Amino acid sequence: AILKACEQEIAALRTLREQGAQELAAARAARSGEIRTRGEVLLYVEEHHGGVAPPALSLVGKRNCVRTASDAHGGYRAIEPCLYPRVESIFPYYLAIMIHAAGNPQAIAQIDIDCLQPIPLLEDRELLVWSKGRASKLQRRSFRKTDPFEPPALVRELVQWTQRLRLHVAPAYRNRLFIAKGHVGIRPLSWSFIKKARQLFIERHNLPPFPLSAIRPGVLTAFYRLSGDLRQAKEIANHANLSTTVSYVQGPEVE
Repeated sequence: AILKACEQEIAALRTLREQGAQELAAARAARSGEIRTRGEVLLYVEEHHGGVAPPALSLVGKRNCVRTASDAHGGYRAIEPCLYPRVESIFPYYLAIMIHAAGNPQAIAQIDIDCLQPIPLLEDRELLVWSKGRASKLQRRSFRKTDPFEPPALVRELVQWTQRLRLHVAPAYRNRLFIAKGHVGIRPLSWSFIKKARQLFIERHNLPPFPLSAIRPGVLTAFYRLSGDLRQAKEIANHANLSTTVSYVQGPEVE
């Protein structure tokens, strides 16, 4: 249910960005000199602010028409995802990748943009590779390249979507996959942002409350319940020892 909710939001965001791109292209071709449509707002932001919307309160005087037009189309929260992700719009991508990878919340939040690697002789699949604080070896799982909701497609989409933001984030974080614009500026995902976005996500989809720390053991338990093979769950978890995997999948259903 959580993954389906992620896919619904990702599909809606893709539609929004496609519509925004078409409206921006139309506004660029028309050059009406007005700022009334969503495409004209996007064009103004693109040409006068490097593709990153300025604070709404700074749009005064003649530029107040930008704010008026933006408000007429749902405000910044509806306009900005056409250009780059906000925290709430990047969250379903983060959550979907964490579920697919059976990853730890903090490790997935800090994943880099160069996290995809080819697999020799398997042209239809790619490795998602990331580091985990306590582990001495890289974590990796393979996925289909062509599935629109598996990590390879999501990673490529995020790299393209966050391009406008990368020059505005601190150099130490420019290689982070998950960066977004929030009420405090352009930053990588922080734990406070993630917790707030999780709560809003739960409310939007009427889901029961779930802690992010439950995702990894939940995924591993599901794989073990379906396969009955602890070693398969161990490989998915990238655990060094089988005893570690046992501690993740213990529970009433497994018993």
